[in-house]
Amino acid sequence: MTEQIKKSVELVREAALIALWIIGNGFDLNVGLRTGYQDFLNDVYLKDGPHSVRRDLLVKLVDEDPRLKGGKYWSDLEGLLAFATSMCPERVSERDFTGIFEEMQKLFVKKVAAEQSRLMLPLPAEAISEFRDSIIRVSSRMCPRDRRKLPCNLSVRESITWEFIALNYTTVFDAFLRSAIKEKGAEFNRNTSGRIFVDTLRNDILHPHGIISDDSDGTEIIFGTSSPDQFGAENPSEFELLNELWVKPNKNQVIYGNEKTERLSERISNARVFLLYGVSLGDSDRYIWEMIGERMAEATAWTVLFCHGLPRSSSQDSLLYLDKRRRLQNRFLDAIGIDDKNRDNVRDRIIVVPSDEYFMFKDMQLVNEASDVS
Repeated sequence: MTEQIKKSVELVREAALIALWIIGNGFDLNVGLRTGYQDFLNDVYLKDGPHSVRRDLLVKLVDEDPRLKGGKYWSDLEGLLAFATSMCPERVSERDFTGIFEEMQKLFVKKVAAEQSRLMLPLPAEAISEFRDSIIRVSSRMCPRDRRKLPCNLSVRESITWEFIALNYTTVFDAFLRSAIKEKGAEFNRNTSGRIFVDTLRNDILHPHGIISDDSDGTEIIFGTSSPDQFGAENPSEFELLNELWVKPNKNQVIYGNEKTERLSERISNARVFLLYGVSLGDSDRYIWEMIGERMAEATAWTVLFCHGLPRSSSQDSLLYLDKRRRLQNRFLDAIGIDDKNRDNVRDRIIVVPSDEYFMFKDMQLVNEASDVS
């Protein structure tokens, strides 16, 4: 490499565009793990057999709520538990309710740890290649219209730094990223219009909800609500235990004494593009979505939403494509708190793409057979 090219590389690296992937449990499900809320209910919590007094008490308290058995996402469970605080202290004490929370958390930590251990390592080369291509060539799988609009496309005259936040509790995504970097490195040159730009995979994934290790020990696990306002209790501010233990930002700060919420805010405020894959946009993570909303209110920020079951824009299902895209955009706008005045402006910077065009692991054997967890 000549001295002139070296200087050009250094220059464009300093002005990198930050594209922030926010990964949810959908990634683990796509790999083949049974880490969904319904998996937890069927395999553990509502499985036939003897259960604890606390579990039976919760089922009795919320048995009529459809979210107990019909919920799809973990955020449905968190919302159900938040609602159930309306029964404090008349039908259950705050301390007993906290015990219900803790017991359920221990059970799902054990379940998720067992599922995580099923990942087959080392990962096959084809899976690593598909992972890396999905990350850094995300625009190449979009339709031409969306590809041109996306700021972090392969023709952009800026270096790109790809950063990551994982909202799931496993380190499965971490394993893929480590393998991709080990195979081809964290930096790679991109030649655009005769200039060389240095794109980078940042290898420090932020886990604001904590991680679960293979020995079933949860490290700084966060499980609960986004704010006290989501508790069903009549006066939620009066419940000290619930506020400190089950409000996510509070638990990180008060119980664990870490700065994950601050680091989360910093990454979001520095990003110009958000890529949300496998997330549910549930209320229990509203504090995260509202951070994104503040950034999206600025004219330079964009979001890519990966939609399950979305037809390709070039398919014959045009009506279904438009309908699903519009509904997901509206749901996202509601989640991030965009008012009517700014709604159309922000909508123009939301790109919706089919999730099944990315991380295409369907025909790859990446996990061992499921083990019984109860």
